Amino acid sequence: MSDHVFVYGTLLSTIPSAASKWLSENAQLCEQASFPGVLYDLGSYPGFVLGEKRVGTVAGEIHCLIERDSALDCLDKYEGLDEEPPLYKRELLLHPKYGEVWTYTYQGETKGLSLIPGGDYLNYYKKQARHRLFIGSVKK
Repeated sequence: MSDHVFVYGTLLSTIPSAASKWLSENAQLCEQASFPGVLYDLGSYPGFVLGEKRVGTVAGEIHCLIERDSALDCLDKYEGLDEEPPLYKRELLLHPKYGEVWTYTYQGETKGLSLIPGGDYLNYYKKQARHRLFIGSVKK
């Protein structure tokens, strides 16, 4: 089972949220990375979708989890995997340097959702009031 996780949204190390602070205390930032896919604006946070017809690139970071099992349990809860139905699914991606890397992919309907340009949440959220408000309210 992988010790690595790819994050692309509110968990990014440069996002000023309690969740990203939690991740920095429970994982080591390895490097910037990107994977094929698209990011959608879900209203206050992003959703990563693999296998879209309009595949682009999603920018993010790979982190190495310090206590893998407990960290994944916390991340699963943060991503709402215990909700019914869950909006996200934890999946493995293949990275050339780290091998299998966990990420959370959006499982909901995408029709009518806006794409986040260039799959770059870091630049996008700064221009979106709802995202900034959500980030300020995120507790880990």
